[in-house]
Amino acid sequence: MRKLRHSMFLGILTLGCLIASCHPRTTIIWNEGVQDEETGLVENTLLICNAPKGVEWDLWGHFYDSCKLPAKETEGSMARMHMFSGSCWRVEPLVASDTVVLRYTDFRRKHSWAPMGFYIKKHKGGKFYSIPVTHNFQPYEKAVYPEYPMSELDVTDIIPAVKSVAKGSEVSKIEVIEESLVKGIRPEGYRLTVSCGKALIEASDPQGLRYGRITLEKFKENAGSDTLPDMVVEDWPDLPFRSQMVDVSRLYYPVAELKKLIDLMERCKMNVLTLHVNDDENWRLEIDGLPELTSFGAFHEIPVRQEDGSYLCEKAVPPVKGSALGKVWAGTSGYYSRAEFIDLLKYADSHGISIVLDVDIPGHNYAAVEAMKYRERTTGDASCRLVDPSDSSVYCSVQGYSGNVIDLALPSVYTFLGKVYDSIVSMYAEAGVPLYEICIGGDEVGEGAWEGSPSCLAAMKERGYTSVSQLRAEFVRKVNAMLRERGVRMSGYQEVIDGLDDDGFAEIAANCGRIWVWNLLESAELTSLAYDYANKGLKVLLETPSHLYFDNARSMAWDDRGLDWAGTLDEKKVYTLLPFNLGASRRFDNYGNPLDITELPAKVTKLERPENITGVQGIIWGDNLWESQDAFKMLLPKAYGAWERNWNARPDWEQSTVADDPVFMEDFIHFYTIVRQRELPYLETAGLNYWK
Repeated sequence: MRKLRHSMFLGILTLGCLIASCHPRTTIIWNEGVQDEETGLVENTLLICNAPKGVEWDLWGHFYDSCKLPAKETEGSMARMHMFSGSCWRVEPLVASDTVVLRYTDFRRKHSWAPMGFYIKKHKGGKFYSIPVTHNFQPYEKAVYPEYPMSELDVTDIIPAVKSVAKGSEVSKIEVIEESLVKGIRPEGYRLTVSCGKALIEASDPQGLRYGRITLEKFKENAGSDTLPDMVVEDWPDLPFRSQMVDVSRLYYPVAELKKLIDLMERCKMNVLTLHVNDDENWRLEIDGLPELTSFGAFHEIPVRQEDGSYLCEKAVPPVKGSALGKVWAGTSGYYSRAEFIDLLKYADSHGISIVLDVDIPGHNYAAVEAMKYRERTTGDASCRLVDPSDSSVYCSVQGYSGNVIDLALPSVYTFLGKVYDSIVSMYAEAGVPLYEICIGGDEVGEGAWEGSPSCLAAMKERGYTSVSQLRAEFVRKVNAMLRERGVRMSGYQEVIDGLDDDGFAEIAANCGRIWVWNLLESAELTSLAYDYANKGLKVLLETPSHLYFDNARSMAWDDRGLDWAGTLDEKKVYTLLPFNLGASRRFDNYGNPLDITELPAKVTKLERPENITGVQGIIWGDNLWESQDAFKMLLPKAYGAWERNWNARPDWEQSTVADDPVFMEDFIHFYTIVRQRELPYLETAGLNYWK
């Protein structure tokens, strides 16, 4: 790589180390390199100033998952960089020195991806010390966000928009509110009649009555009084499964914050809150009979060096985002007790919200795997062992984890899952809340997993399988059967049906809650997958990252927090999602420029069974977030576009092939005006953070 150096680098290096030399405490200076125009790579520099002398020590830091190429060059001391797990990196000096300089090659990312959360410790004994870090970034351009004009609003303009309003000429103060269950109104729909001082809400089910009440209250809120024009409102949702998913595994949300989100979702007529309760970083839900899942798997510590030179986390999983020693650090540690979760179930149910759990298997399970190892070390109980001790498989997940995939053939794995599912079923039963489905995930298993597992290889030989994909398909069928026996439907990401033969597919389809399709809308093949599944009879939940991963950054600006692997995401882009015309959903690029949408729609599979497109699920992952309030700032007000589209899935401009069609722009500006003038004030009063 052609090396590019700033003239200021030596100055920063000299000044930083002079300052550090005046203080006994170790400090870190991180200098961002200049991007090579030919390769797109960057050489960043990590300076460890006033390093400990005369002892062997380790520096632990959080580099997210962007640091793929370790230090190739050191100055002042020989040193090595090692990825311990995920984004946790260890710097191991080989020769002690006052100053250690490491240069490592990386792809240029956002400023919010700069390394942080550094701790230092002697190899043997001693305390962990937090190390302050100074970041020196390259110059960058500030994001310029578009300014949209305001449109005129009527008292009936709300989110989600009502489908039909017929107004009369009279205005009266509402003195009486009546409700009635009647036949002939669509599920969850309602008819609201305001006339002569009386409001009548009619619906075919209690949820419809609830939404009628919400609409009436919003109208009065907009009017600033109980005086409204005479009107008849006809309204219903286009999609039955209107979901928002929150990654509580990587980022812990206090129960009080989740309740605020539930209140907001009810206000916007959403009906499902999905909680992603486990991942490599944490296991968040207390499970009967498996206390280690939360006592170990929901907290963090820096690994201890063993006699053989290996590292072991004795009482908790490795640090993430700077967490250590089991302390709550910016939302990385904590869990939901059985009592807390039952209370949350009851609260959500009282607000018309069902809670669906995403318990991801077989990948994304580093925390659970390590927790069960800890259980075996401390109690001798191997009945819930999740990996074969003799497994020699070599693999790495997209997020940089190895050892995070549970075995497909160990009987103990099914014992473990049985305990988990039984505990979940019992919590819903105690709460008096129906449990319809559990998502089993099934995504992002590193290539090479299970190929060195003696138990898996033995099972494959016994069954005459030629690949681990066949064993994985068998695993999915067994898990499906376990859930079916408990009266629960199985949902999962699109990967859960990979490798299934016709019989397996039919078996899964018969008990399937829904398949979560997360493909990017970049080609006809990828875009068609959701419709292919729907046409085959599977219920589909749309969660395309380009439009629904709210942890994506708003812009490409370097200081704009969030990821960018799926592109940037703002309110306008979310609003362009068309559940029944996915090929026309990519209307703008990452810089807001219109895209050509004349060809892709025609190449996408024709949707023959639209009833199987069951919903849109917005998602807020926690990989790049530190606190729940940070998450809400990424979520809001972006999420309003997805929530609107759940209720009104077929806008007037659905079939337009012009990206910035005037009809679309007028519709979006009107929607965005409602958000700014009527929803943001609610967020202020509710104490929910949002992007301003």
